[in-house]
Amino acid sequence: MPRRLKATLAGALAAGGGWPLRLIAGRRPEPLILAYHRVVEDFAESSKGTIPAMLISTRMLERHLEWLAAHYEVLPLEEAVAGPGRKGGKPRAAVTFDDGYADLYHNAFPILKKVGIPAAVFVVSAHVGTSMVPLHDRVHHLLSRGLRRKEAMPARLSALLARCGGPRRRGDAFALTTRLLTGIPRDELLAAVDRDESMSPLCEEHREEMKALTWEMLATMERAGILIGSHTRTHALLPLESPERVRDELLGSRRELEARLGSRVLHLAYPDGRFTLATIRAVQESGYRYAYTLCDHGAARRGPWSVPRRALWENSCVDGAGAFSESIMSCLVSGGLDAFHRCRWSLHRSAESAVRAGALAINQS
Repeated sequence: MPRRLKATLAGALAAGGGWPLRLIAGRRPEPLILAYHRVVEDFAESSKGTIPAMLISTRMLERHLEWLAAHYEVLPLEEAVAGPGRKGGKPRAAVTFDDGYADLYHNAFPILKKVGIPAAVFVVSAHVGTSMVPLHDRVHHLLSRGLRRKEAMPARLSALLARCGGPRRRGDAFALTTRLLTGIPRDELLAAVDRDESMSPLCEEHREEMKALTWEMLATMERAGILIGSHTRTHALLPLESPERVRDELLGSRRELEARLGSRVLHLAYPDGRFTLATIRAVQESGYRYAYTLCDHGAARRGPWSVPRRALWENSCVDGAGAFSESIMSCLVSGGLDAFHRCRWSLHRSAESAVRAGALAINQS
């Protein structure tokens, strides 16, 4: 939605003491769970070399968290999702970060300590302590370079785009990246990227910027009260993978995190928020107690293996002038703009229906 239109609508909903937003929010189940990815010092500079919608600056993150603390009771994630519903007072909220980039330790961790807000970090276990760059970053880099320089698009990625039913050169790099990630199994896409990168390698500066957290960083954050959860083993989009691969992604990640950190791992965030009924069954069988997505399915009651979150980034809550807007933030988190951001994945709605109808056995042991 264009910024000016969003600001105008948010202002209208927040007018008159904000009663329309309170009415909308009152119909939504708690808790509110926010999701972020990378935290950088300079958004404009960092967005030149990676996916902008995954970035938030330290300045903007601090504004988000200050607003959140003023309007919600911000709790540790497990307490937020497992605790009793609201009985007066502020509604519950929690803060999460996905992927496990090292900038969380350098940039987000100090802010969380400063404002006194707990958080959870969902990490890709095979990336921890390595120099591996996430596949989505590599795909986006290759595609954006081809579009920006008006060169021939990467040959193998171009062929995969055609197979996905999409044009080879139309659209922005983010849209094309999403099409590939959601249409091609991880190993096949990775092989294509490896070949195309041999002709257009990722520079060392970008590799350094996208480094993952180390095990020492994770241990330090956990000792400070940060919950560490799984984001699978390699960030594979689970609905695209075989049952055997899904089990390896889920169970392999959980076992490695528990062995290295010495604590139970009961929380999982689905890569890109995507899941199916079969995915939920695999999550249960792998011993997770809670799993989180990145959309809102419109269901009044949700199972613990498809808990919705609100994904935010630098420009989520800015007005036409690019400044942080409290009314837009309030509108987003209360559901005032949900009509413009409906979940497009029908499999999510069918999976939610199955959970609510009791088709899955809920094991809280």
